[in-house]
Amino acid sequence: MIDSNTRSAAVVAKSPARIIWFGNEHLGSGLESVEPVILRALIDARYQIAAVVIQDRGGESVQSAGTKALARQHDIPVFDPDRVGDIVEDLKELRPTLGVLVAYGQMVPAAILELFPRGIINIHPSLLPQYRGSTPIEQTLLDGVDQTGVSLMQLEAQMDAGPVFDQAPLPLTGHETKTSLAATLQQLGAEILLKNIDGILAETADARPQDEDQATYCKLLTKADGQINFGQAADVIERQIRALNPWPGIYFDLDGERIMILEAAISEAKDLAAGQLYRDGKNLLLGTADGALILTKLKIAGKKTISGVDYINTHASLETV
Repeated sequence: MIDSNTRSAAVVAKSPARIIWFGNEHLGSGLESVEPVILRALIDARYQIAAVVIQDRGGESVQSAGTKALARQHDIPVFDPDRVGDIVEDLKELRPTLGVLVAYGQMVPAAILELFPRGIINIHPSLLPQYRGSTPIEQTLLDGVDQTGVSLMQLEAQMDAGPVFDQAPLPLTGHETKTSLAATLQQLGAEILLKNIDGILAETADARPQDEDQATYCKLLTKADGQINFGQAADVIERQIRALNPWPGIYFDLDGERIMILEAAISEAKDLAAGQLYRDGKNLLLGTADGALILTKLKIAGKKTISGVDYINTHASLETV
């Protein structure tokens, strides 16, 4: 359905091309308020955005709030269909030239793809064909790789398998969180789009096929992925903490309490019982199968977020190491 608070676009266009925007730029699962950095970059560069298509099911979710607000600010119509195929005729009337998709969350059917003479291009937060799917940022952090990046690809019916126009690599330090990495990749996405969009519109940009033999895929995340497996080493769990917050979140149960770990670092302590908490001076330690973690920020279910020092101060019986 179309948002009744919007009118036809009134931006003075750099190009006669009419662009339809799909998505809300939530590159990682569970992120809360996300600024529409890439959409704003297109608007600021004076490309004509004929409509914005989001997936809120008619609601007012936090996930799409920034995108909707930006569209309304620039008098751009907003469509929020249950299924994107429901708005084929609406989009056809807009005479679109090109689609740009960033984290839309639905497969786009052929009937929509066929409306765009220049196709739909997708900004994907990985170096395709690595990490196809919906959780590339999380999988990148879970795997502990030393590089990721952004790919600008032509959308096709098969998930993330279209030819790639360009890629922007990003070296990783090993300290990124899902939130920080998503923000960095958003900025890279804006840069790579503005670098290539004129060539795509002019049909002078070349897209190269992906090597199917090198393709890897992300897993879908569930709440169960947040429960710590204490058969794993400290470095593996530390990567999970950075990859899976704020959703599904990393947690364990101890003495009848569910403890969510929000921030942690690897400790040099050894030989601590896996799944048990200890005190080392002002540090709160958690034993694992191999090594230990320093818990710096945590949350007990039903209570407010606290520091490791706060936890130590309210649990005098903690064993000291």
